[in-house]
Order: sequence, then C-alpha cells, then structure tokens
Amino acid sequence: MIRDITIGQYFPGHSPVHRMDPRMKLILTIFYIVVLFVVSNPFGFIPAIFFLGCSYRVARIPVKMIVKSIKPILPIIIFTGILNLLFISGE
Repeated sequence: MIRDITIGQYFPGHSPVHRMDPRMKLILTIFYIVVLFVVSNPFGFIPAIFFLGCSYRVARIPVKMIVKSIKPILPIIIFTGILNLLFISGE
C-alpha cells in the first residue's frame, strides 16, 4: 500500500522543470495554490488546469505516474464532491 502512494515523491528527470531552482519551484507552487483558492467561478479553473497540464508536459512526467499519484486521493475528492452536492445550497 505504501509503495503505491506517489504523492510528493521525486520523479528523476532532466527536463527544464527538474533543472529549475528549488526556491523558484516552491514559489510557483505557492502561487498556483493561491490562484486556485482565489478563483471565483468554474471557468477560472480552465486556465489553471491548462497550466497544470503544460507543467506536467514540460516536466516530461508520464501519464501513468500522474494517474498513479491521483488514485489515492480520488476517494477523498469524490466524498467531498458528494458532500458539497448534498449539503451546500446553491443560487
């Protein structure tokens, strides 16, 4: 079970993202998180998702590794989505 969790694990490579200064990667990550929290409508997530896809592409991380890292948190995402649908009133 522990071997299957890849969240936060280093993926070795020689891409521009791998060669980037760690401080810059940390600043960009914090900026991305802030942008995700500031977005006020669903259409604001489209550029964020596009940026994330481009980042994965530039980092040359295989899709299999991305799916493997998302799999452990998928139940949490689904559970949170169901709770939002049932208990949050919309306008």
